[in-house]
Amino acid sequence: MDKTVENLKIYKLTYELLKYTFKDTIHFFPREFKYDLGSKIKNVLLETILEIYNANKKQIQERLPHIEQILTNLKSFEIMIQLSFDLHILPPTKYKYINSKIIELRKMIYWRKKSNLF
Repeated sequence: MDKTVENLKIYKLTYELLKYTFKDTIHFFPREFKYDLGSKIKNVLLETILEIYNANKKQIQERLPHIEQILTNLKSFEIMIQLSFDLHILPPTKYKYINSKIIELRKMIYWRKKSNLF
């Protein structure tokens, strides 16, 4: 089985969430939020996918700092998505979809962290 990062479920899910967030979410933010909050949302997801890549390159015992950073980034993303929803710039359907993916990612990360896998 090929162990490249692109074949990891967690990488694939984060990448799909990144594409969805870029194309189907932030693109529709009002101008006043698109270039501030929208940019921060994009950046935290980009940082997350890069941390997944970096964690995958490390030995198992060296992955914990990357996993912790991934969890921190995911929480930041979750807070910004919640804020977008609360400010009525993110529709309920998109919020529910993104939130379901966040939950799925968090479960994957905690399972991998507990199992010392990544």
